[in-house]
Amino acid sequence: KQWYQRRVHGDSHQPTMHSLALIFLSCLLIPGNLSLRVVVSGYNTQLATYEVSGSGLISTGEWDVGAANPDMTWLQVDDSTIWAGHEVGEYAGTPGSVASRWEVSGDGLTLQPGEVVSTGSVYTAHLLVDKEQGMAYAANYGGSSFSAISLQDGKLGEVAYLEGFGEGCRDASHPHQTVAHKEWVWVIDQGCDTVWHYKVDQQQVEKVGQTSVRAGAGPRHMVIHPHKDLAFLLCELQSFLQVYRLDDGTGDLELIQELEVSSNGEDTGAEILVGPSGQFVYASSRGTGCGGGVQAGDG
Repeated sequence: KQWYQRRVHGDSHQPTMHSLALIFLSCLLIPGNLSLRVVVSGYNTQLATYEVSGSGLISTGEWDVGAANPDMTWLQVDDSTIWAGHEVGEYAGTPGSVASRWEVSGDGLTLQPGEVVSTGSVYTAHLLVDKEQGMAYAANYGGSSFSAISLQDGKLGEVAYLEGFGEGCRDASHPHQTVAHKEWVWVIDQGCDTVWHYKVDQQQVEKVGQTSVRAGAGPRHMVIHPHKDLAFLLCELQSFLQVYRLDDGTGDLELIQELEVSSNGEDTGAEILVGPSGQFVYASSRGTGCGGGVQAGDG
């Protein structure tokens, strides 16, 4: 709490769950000195960095990505490579959102820019790079769309697939996240109360189905269990957790359980994670700041 308060808000007031939702945290292992670095992004042009020291964090400065690269609100860290989704409506004077690639210098002090490519839409909220399939998937919250970008020689290429949603939905479509497992990709659409299903083969994307979620639930984020055929879906507008049985052969999802995350009707679901052992699933909600963990059983 102390480092977050000092770096993001200043010392005058406490952080809140609402403000936490505006930033992204990821961990980076710096090869040169094998130190574990925490990277914090947000709606600005700086990435704050911290070194893990015992049970605490020590500020190690900021990476300034420049005014031309604002709002890197979603990061994926792969060794010394950082992939970013920019939640913007225009970039360098051109309408549209972008994805970018960056390399951390050997001493961990600076970021070197790589390529910047269009996502084919606006306000990209989530970017997932799937090296196994040679693709990067973008959930374009403000653009009501899903796009897939091909990877060429380890770099971001061009948009290979773009699909918009919205017709017949409860609200405007708001794709909030993409999730990948083997050849399957799911797009979590908060506005349509739907999880869209895709199959990827040789950098070709095919839509294969959908899972309808309870009306008004507003699905936000989903995680796949590391060892079992289970998926855990956190809803935002109605703060509860759904457990699905995953068919590994078809990508289909079968609802088997629901759990309430918060009993406060004003709370909204925020984030969900599953531990590396797969024993526990952790979920949080915004509002009263509720969070907790549940044990993942065999059924």
